Amino acid sequence: MLISEKHLHGKSAERHKSIYIKIFLLMATFGGGLITGCKSHVYPKMEPTKLEHEKNYILVDSKPYNIAVRVKVNSPGNEMIGQNKSLLEGTIFHSKRLYHYPLDRMLNHGFNSAVDQCFLKYNGDLSSCYTLIVEPHVAMLKVGVDDEVYFKMSAYVGFKAPGGKMLFSETVEKSMVKRYYSEERVLDVICDVIKYLSKKTVKDIVESMEFQNHYVNRDQKVTTPKKLTWQAIVASKPQMKLPKEELSFNSQTKLGRIAITGKGLDARKYLIKRIGEICSSTGLILKAGQAPPSGYFRILKEELKDGNLIIDFQGR
Repeated sequence: MLISEKHLHGKSAERHKSIYIKIFLLMATFGGGLITGCKSHVYPKMEPTKLEHEKNYILVDSKPYNIAVRVKVNSPGNEMIGQNKSLLEGTIFHSKRLYHYPLDRMLNHGFNSAVDQCFLKYNGDLSSCYTLIVEPHVAMLKVGVDDEVYFKMSAYVGFKAPGGKMLFSETVEKSMVKRYYSEERVLDVICDVIKYLSKKTVKDIVESMEFQNHYVNRDQKVTTPKKLTWQAIVASKPQMKLPKEELSFNSQTKLGRIAITGKGLDARKYLIKRIGEICSSTGLILKAGQAPPSGYFRILKEELKDGNLIIDFQGR
């Protein structure tokens, strides 16, 4: 079977076209990598000792306040990412490095170290402990040229009493540039900023007038005055004589009369209560110290005569 020259040329053209497409895709992929640059991830190790405050660093020659305080960090995420800056940024020779750091753990450790300098350790009892709230708004890490690292942080801090009352609040901010000699030292500048902010926060809290007033008066309990009865009012005034009560009652007819020296609603309430006690049912089994239930009765007549309130009644 003979194959025409035209057919051979068609097969060759299709083969060349396929090769050209593959070369184009390869160049596009490689060129995109050159334009955007390469990415690498760095995870510097956090060193808790670099976040700890020295003893008596915040309160010099002063004893800690006798209240327990816990730290609550409201961080936007468990991990934050910073990146490097280079003179070659935007060119095909720039290599982007991303630095991962645990901001929430670093804030917890740094602020807890500052709190332990001034207050008692949190014992797990939420009902009696104070709360230091830390909410970071800005956390920016940039690793630049000449082995310098820049970190800026802004955070809202608040101090709450056990009942939920906000005693103190402010926004703290600090930025710092530090030279580093290896990538493991990149987090040192973050530790220094957190130590500065935690020290400032705790000092501002204990020096605030609102906290000092609350701390001095924290053990004074506000008591609501009880509603005094007529008898209690009379008993609380030694100059007043207790009212003289006159009572007559017939157990057969259930008719009775009671009189007491006194005027006003309190005197009447007292007499009504006494009538109920007089007319209470007999034969009840009561515990020691238990008052009998009030009995049923009907008021027949009331009058005020010569300063005495007189009530005629009949029990049922």
